[in-house]
Amino acid sequence: LGDRPLMVTLNSIRSGPSAPPEALVFANFLRSLRGWPGLDFTYKSPAVPEQPNWTDCGLFTVKYVEKVLENPDSFLQMMVKPGSPEMLHWFPYSEMSTKRSKIAELIRRLAVEQRRKGEPLQGRPLNIPDIDFEQVTSAFFDTVEMCVDVAI
Repeated sequence: LGDRPLMVTLNSIRSGPSAPPEALVFANFLRSLRGWPGLDFTYKSPAVPEQPNWTDCGLFTVKYVEKVLENPDSFLQMMVKPGSPEMLHWFPYSEMSTKRSKIAELIRRLAVEQRRKGEPLQGRPLNIPDIDFEQVTSAFFDTVEMCVDVAI
């Protein structure tokens, strides 16, 4: 890489070896912000686990950040090697099926902890709905399939 900064795009909707348009836009923004008009970036857009729909991008972003922060040095080493790193099996897809439920459970636990500390929730009922995320997801896919059938 030498003196060129590295820009990595982890895109759960599509992947490929070339710089995606959003990376180019961000690079131009950085150049203008820092007054670096001639700055040349090295781009990496590795193939990563992809979402099966148009609704899970936030979940995949959270998972990508978790994986990078688990071992930042290892991630950086993968990125600086020549070629496009193979990351399609970076984590098992099965972990994504429970991600929404785990985030919801974390929110519930933190809300209860704050309530115990006497935060603003004190004295008010804690009304957190219990959502069956798997049922919501399957209902979403049934609707999408129905719309596709109608469109065809």
